[in-house]
Formats: sequence, structure tokens, C-alpha cells
Amino acid sequence: MGKIENFSLVFISIVNFSGNASGIIYKDISKLLLSNAGWFGNNSGTFETFQGTFGLIGKVGGFSEVIGTNIGVDVSSNPIITGDAIMETVLFTGTLTSGQYVKGYSPAVYTGFNFNNKWAVRCAGIPLEADGVAIGDINIDYPVGSGAATTLSGTPVKLAGTTTSSDLFRFTTDGGVNNRLKYVGTKSRYFRVGGSISFQSSSNGAVYIFYIAKNGTPINSSKVYVTSNSPTDIIAMPIVVMVPMATNDYIEVFATRYSGTGNILTISLNLTVN
Repeated sequence: MGKIENFSLVFISIVNFSGNASGIIYKDISKLLLSNAGWFGNNSGTFETFQGTFGLIGKVGGFSEVIGTNIGVDVSSNPIITGDAIMETVLFTGTLTSGQYVKGYSPAVYTGFNFNNKWAVRCAGIPLEADGVAIGDINIDYPVGSGAATTLSGTPVKLAGTTTSSDLFRFTTDGGVNNRLKYVGTKSRYFRVGGSISFQSSSNGAVYIFYIAKNGTPINSSKVYVTSNSPTDIIAMPIVVMVPMATNDYIEVFATRYSGTGNILTISLNLTVN
């Protein structure tokens, strides 16, 4: 076994690999198509390694029986995909010691996952990775009696407050920007944005409006009205909307005062996009 390098097209179909001392390195190939390759557990070393730059990769079907210290697929050299890459319906199986089914991108793009945003991966035995399962969350959590103050007028403004995130897959906080979730997948799709907000008002009888905003512009279909009757009240309200998002689109939570006077103190915010 050895290296296949600098080809415009490589197509390997219905091949079983058995008893090899090492695997195959694929490097700098414009179009790489692998169909129904079977790697038996008596192979040694790393079965398939991807290095360099690829226009597209399609690896579909087959199996990798990875045993002991061996490695099924190695992308730890961070291969560049200029188009798309897909790995689907490949069965990863076998009893490992210090080996790996997939030796992932290094450092890992997302904790617990193996590939970058160019890949769509749906295989038994390893994590599902695709734009279709992208998810993100932001959270604000203050003790009752304190919170993040947002000064309001008749124009929608972004909610103030320090946000944290615990689940990000193909979403980021855009370099640590508070109250922002940025989509970094490669395929446009609709997302369900939902969550809840708890706040206190600084005055009686004010009517407030909360929105989800996309790229800094409030989405009217997400609008939620709420009235505060007392500054001592803690008001909790849901907010939900469907949002089409393309690469690098981002969402935030906005608020405005519809009538009356006063500002708001955000105690908690829990927002999820999926």
C-alpha cells in the first residue's frame, strides 16, 4: 500500500483490503470517489489518510473494521476541501485499545467531533456531522435583584448582558460577541430559534416588545409584547421564530419600549438555534 497523489480524478469501487501492513494516503486530488471499500480487521496501521487539497471527496458505503491501535481514517493533517466532502453509510466497527475510528482535524474544530464544516458525515460508529444538525445556544444568568440593564426608546436595541454558550456545532459567538449566534455551516437552511427571557421593568405599566434580529434587523414575525405592572414583578416570556440563514448570518435578541416609560433588567436569557 502507498500514496495516490496529484490526480484530477481517482475512482475506487468495490475493493476489499485484507492483511496489509499499512494503508493508502490520498493527497492533492481534484475529485476523489471511494465506493464500497471494505477494510478488514487484519489490516495494520492507518487505513486511509487524506492530505493536501481536494476539490471534492465522496466516500460512500463499505466498512472499516478497526482493531487495537489501528486508525480507520486520518484527517489530522487538516486537508483543505475547496468544494464539498461527504462520507456516508460507512460502517466503523471493531474493538479499540489506543486506536481510533477517525483521527480528526487537529486541533478539533468542535469538541467531540472529527471534521470541519466542509464535510457531511453520516456513518454508523462515529458522530453525525452535517449542516442539517447545526446547533447553537446563548445564555444569560443573573441572581434575582441584579441583571443586565438595557436602556430602551422607541427603536429596537440589542439586549445587554454577558452571554455564555455550552453547545455550539457549526455556530460560533462571532469571536465572543455577547448575545450573538453566527452560523458557519456551508449550506443555507431554515432554523428554529426558540427560548425564554426573564426580566424586570424599572416602571409600572410600560409595554415592551422583544424580537429576534437577523444581521442586526429585527424580524417582525418574532415580535412578542409584554406589559409590566410593577418593578418588583419578574416577567418570563417565550420567543420563537423560523429563520432562513446562510453562511455568516447571525441572530441576536432585541427589545424596544412600545409605550410608557422605563427600562429593563434582564435576569435570564436562554436561546437555542437548531
